[in-house]
This record gives sequence, structure tokens and C-alpha cells, in this order.
Amino acid sequence: MVSTLRMPTLEIFMTKEDEREFSKQLLQALPEMTFIDLDCWETSEPVIRKSIADCTSRWNECALLNKSVTPLERYRSYHVNKSVHGYYEGHVIGPGIIQYSRSKEEDYDPPGFRSGRFAASYHTDKEPSMDTYVKTVYKIFKKGAKKLFFINSETGKIVDRSSPGAFAWPDAIRQYDMVNGKYLCSHARAYCTSDLNTKVPEYLVEKLKERSAD
Repeated sequence: MVSTLRMPTLEIFMTKEDEREFSKQLLQALPEMTFIDLDCWETSEPVIRKSIADCTSRWNECALLNKSVTPLERYRSYHVNKSVHGYYEGHVIGPGIIQYSRSKEEDYDPPGFRSGRFAASYHTDKEPSMDTYVKTVYKIFKKGAKKLFFINSETGKIVDRSSPGAFAWPDAIRQYDMVNGKYLCSHARAYCTSDLNTKVPEYLVEKLKERSAD
């Protein structure tokens, strides 16, 4: 039997400015959406923000909730848990929920801007409205983004083919895509760039060599 389970994930690079513009576009297309700040709550009432950019979660996570799929009342009843420490926390995955993990500067190497992600999990045959929701959000995101190309860690050259699931929005590219010593990365040995660059600067080639030697 063919599984209908889908877990679509995108690797993303966005700054607060990108998050603000993306949130604006989402609400224009999907006014039934809301943004849940996934942090430690004092009560079972989810903390709602007007934009992804307004979320202040210490875990850098936000739930993009489609209230026409899962009303806020249902989310509160079935997707909020009380921890053993006494605080409340909301689910990041579930019906009507898309996980947003924020891009951030690397703790171990601040010039690097590390990717975040979108993620969801659902069955297409049982949750057609969720399937439509995810595809709509991802389409809006991709329309405003540029595809990214990974850099070969051994040669220091940009690979010819773009990565199928990695994208960056304009301000992330403007601030971090091989600009002023900064760079986009998935992890310590995986760097990427947009098609605005045709050559890897020497400082990044040397950094790749250092990381590969570790």
C-alpha cells in the first residue's frame, strides 16, 4: 500500500525584515492564518503575534496556524501541554500547523548565517485542506525567494545544480550572501550561495578548508 504521509520540508534563510514581508503576504492570501510564538507560557492560552518577525521564542520557533483547519480553541484544547516545570507549551507540528524555525547567526562563528526551516506532517488522503494549505504557504515563500547552490567543500567551487530544497529571501541575501565576510550555511561544513555569485571569495575557501580539516 502506498503511503500518503507527507513531511515537506524547506531549508530557508530569512532575516527579520524578510519575515515581516513574508508574514504580510501570507495574511493577504490566507487571512485565516495566525502566528503562535512557541515559548514557555504562563497559561494555556497560546501567545499570538501579528507577524513571524514579532515572535521572541528562545527556541526560535513559530507555529503557522491555519484556523480554518484547526481553530484556535481546538489548538488550545488538543495541542497545548503543561510541562513538569509548570509552564505551558504548544505543538509545532499537527493539523493546520506549519513549523517555522528561524535562521540565525551561528553561535560558534557569527559571520555565518545558519538556515532555518519550514516543516509539516500530514496524510494527503485524510487531510486535503492541510495539503492545500502547505502548498499555498510554500508557493508564496518560493515566489519571493532565490534558489541556492551549495559550495563543494573540497574544491571551494559552486556546484552547477541548485539544491532542490534550499532558498533565501532578499534581505538575507543582501546581508549575508558573501557580503562583508559573511556567508549562508546549513552547518559547519555546508555553505551555499545564490546565483548572484559566480565565484567563492578566498576567505570562504580558506574557511571551508579549515572546517574540512577538523
